[in-house]
Amino acid sequence: MDRGATMLEVLVVAAIAAVMGISLMQLSSQNLDQQQETLERSLAQGLCLDMVDRFKRYKSLWPLPGTPAQSGKPEGPPLVEMCLPVEMNVKQWSLFDQAYLDNMARLKMSTQPQITRTPDPSHPGLFRLEISIAWKGSRGRARKTRFVRYCFAP
Repeated sequence: MDRGATMLEVLVVAAIAAVMGISLMQLSSQNLDQQQETLERSLAQGLCLDMVDRFKRYKSLWPLPGTPAQSGKPEGPPLVEMCLPVEMNVKQWSLFDQAYLDNMARLKMSTQPQITRTPDPSHPGLFRLEISIAWKGSRGRARKTRFVRYCFAP
């Protein structure tokens, strides 16, 4: 009788340990997924903040990067030159730059954000600057982040 009770106790303890082990593995997997999403979002937010910083003093009469020439207005500078987060010259890239670009490529994240500038007609020089970046997350879902800032450039 003691041997049967001991065997039952061992089976109960093994079952409890298995359930706890599975729960811990699921929790660990969720933590890794959340960490990956946080890294993706911080990479995209870093790019957006960099663009906001670059364009906050961008004069309203200057054409935005990537805009085509329109009736008497010149075309904007190439978007790649203005928005690439690393050096243009490949030979000057550091290991950090290469890792940064590799992460962006893996996420299919564009280095060319969407830039929208909306002037405020009642306040000359004041404009709304909106910068957004889209990418495909590690789980395959489409993700997007955007930053909006009011800037003044007389």
